[in-house]
Order: sequence, then C-alpha cells, then structure tokens
Amino acid sequence: MVHSSTLRLLGPALLVTLALVPATAVATTSSRASSHDRDAGARSTLAATSIPAWRLQSAVAPPGAARGLLTRISCTSTRTCVAVGYRADASGAERTLIEARSGATWAISTSSDRPVPANVLTGVACPAARRCVAVGSSSTDGDVLAALTEVQVGAGWAVAGVALVRGTAWSELAQVACSSPSSCTAVGSTISHRVQSTLVETWDGRHWHLHASPDAPGAIASVLDAVSCPTARSCMAVGSSTYASGATRALVESWDGRAWRIVAFPAPSSTAPRAWSELSSVSCATAGSCVAVGDAATSAAKPFVALAALWSARTWRLVAAPQPVRSTRSPLLGVSCTTARSCIAVGFSVIGPQTSTLIERFDGTTWRFMAAPNLRGATLSRLSDVACTSAVTCTAAGFAGSGGHVQPLALTTAP
Repeated sequence: MVHSSTLRLLGPALLVTLALVPATAVATTSSRASSHDRDAGARSTLAATSIPAWRLQSAVAPPGAARGLLTRISCTSTRTCVAVGYRADASGAERTLIEARSGATWAISTSSDRPVPANVLTGVACPAARRCVAVGSSSTDGDVLAALTEVQVGAGWAVAGVALVRGTAWSELAQVACSSPSSCTAVGSTISHRVQSTLVETWDGRHWHLHASPDAPGAIASVLDAVSCPTARSCMAVGSSTYASGATRALVESWDGRAWRIVAFPAPSSTAPRAWSELSSVSCATAGSCVAVGDAATSAAKPFVALAALWSARTWRLVAAPQPVRSTRSPLLGVSCTTARSCIAVGFSVIGPQTSTLIERFDGTTWRFMAAPNLRGATLSRLSDVACTSAVTCTAAGFAGSGGHVQPLALTTAP
C-alpha cells in the first residue's frame, strides 16, 4: 500500500487568510470583565471573545491551467507568505505552482520543473524572507516517484539535488521545516523491496544529506507526512504506519540532535472494524510543546474524524477536537502554533454532498470551532494547511471547486 502525500485529487486552489480581532475590540461588556476574566483571557490569546473578520482577497489563477492546487504555506510576517502546490493543464501534465503574498497582493513566482510529466510540491518552509525551501516529488508515470526539492533564488526558484537512497527507485518528500536558512529537515518516504520506509533529509544551505530514521515495528509501510523543528537539535515528525492486517496507526518520531527515535502515541478509542489513525501535521512552539492533528476512525459510520494531540511533559495525550454535527468526515490537515496556548488547525468536513472548510482553535486546554467560510456556489471547499505569525493572524491554504470549475481564491482580514 503506497501512502502518497501529493493530494492530487484535491481540486482547485483556495487561499484563506485569517486574523482575529483582539478581545478588547469585541464588545463593551469585555471592558467590564472582572480581573479573573482578564487573567483568563491573558492565559488564552484565542479567547472565546475573539472574532474572526474576513474579506475577499484575489489570488492569481495559473495561466493556461485547467486546475491549480495549493498544498502547504509558510509566512514570515503578517503580510508575507509563500504557498506551494501544483497546476495541471488540459492534457493532465502537472507543474509546480508557487504563489507569494505581499500585503493584499498574490503573485505567481517562477518555479522550476524536471523534464517529466508530473512535478508536485507538497511542503514549504521560509525561515526568513526570500529564503524558502520547498519539497515534493516528480514522476514519469503514476507509479514511480522521485523526491523533488527547490530553493528560492532571488525572485525565482531552482531545483536542488536531493540525497538518493541506495537501492530505491521511489521516493517523495512530504514536508520541510527550517530552524534557520542553513538548517532544514524534510520528511517523507521511500520504497524498496515492496516495503515503504520513512525518509529524512537535512539541508545545510548548500546540500541535502540523508539521515537514518526508524520504521514502525512490523509495519509494511511507514510514512512521515509532516515535521516541525523549533531548533536545529529538536524536531518532531508525524505520519502513519500500515500493517498487513489493514490497520493504520499514527506514527511519531523525534530528533534530539543525534538520532531519530519513535515516540509512543496513544491509540484513539474506536468501535470501527479496522483500526485507523493518521497524523497530517505537527507544530512545535517549543521543544517541549507540540500539537499534532490528523484523523481517526471512531466508528464504521465515521471513518475520518478530527484527531488532535498535545506533546507536553515528554508525553503525547489526546485532546478532544469537536466534530461538526452530521459530519461523516472531518479530518484536520494542518496546524500552526505560535505559543503553547495558541494554535489554529484547518481541514474540511463532509455533510451529505457538501464538503466545507473546517477551522478550529486551541487555547492550550480546549479546541473550539471558528467561523469557516466557503467559496460561494462550490460543492467542495477544503483547507490543507495554515501558517500563523501571531496569535491573531493566520493564513490558510487549500482549494475549492464545483463541477470541474477551477478558480483560485483568497479571503483575508490582514491589511
């Protein structure tokens, strides 16, 4: 079983920028709160009185493309972001897509491709302005993948050679995290002898280097889909492992500056006939505080519901994330934390024929829904990633569409 992070069937591009109005600007009753209430608000910058305010912001449609998709996003300030993904022409050929935001304006950046039919970017990290690294995969057909990396060069991007895994013909990098421009870690997977194994590579500013990483014991597939590195000597990576029985379980690995090790992760309670849990994203505000999100099967009727966990005191513990009423699927695909008590997670929910965006916030204790707009008239709207530069300003990337119609969008409250 091949677990691919390319998300190629997700549809057109959708950008959403979210900024929360400070609680002091919400209502006059807030100013009359007791000192106890003010202390509670200080402990949670995403207090219940914060109100999201949205407005439309135009994203750039890739010229000549039949569809466009943004998979991951990274922001260096409240007004500067880079989102990556891919675009497909009428023939089905896929090319990398990179869009940069400056204030209220989004523009397509010049990216590079290998001379093969498919080039897809699934991860990006910007440790500083104009110092970004992107990862993904390229393919000559649907079954053979080669890890792809690009680095920002001035206003454009250039392909950077990856470290090759000996004896493998299939590899992909799903996501990348950078603690500095000369210290980045990318994670993904590789296949050898019909076994899918974790893949970790590091970037020193000039070259990529392979790092040994473990696989889940007894698994036939071990995949890392996301990584967060608050320092060069501290990373947390998440993904999933699949077994011959068909069970899929969340996989977590950590880096301490010397070696990658598997970290115990609790299994969600479930009545589903087959165990299923996977982690799609992780964000570490500090080495000792991380939040991971994904999805799990809680029953046969709800095979993909939101899954969230907190890393604290060197232990992972599950934290209940709310599920939209009547939703049969509600996975969380991206998360970003600016502090241990300030996180935003994004994904989607399915209710009948409608797929809608899903946004939740975490204050260190509790997850709560946030208002999540959708593309008007679209039957499919999803968010795949989010990047926060402060507790009150975040940008999320995703896609929306209906009936094959593709149109990039942006919603924002930022200046």
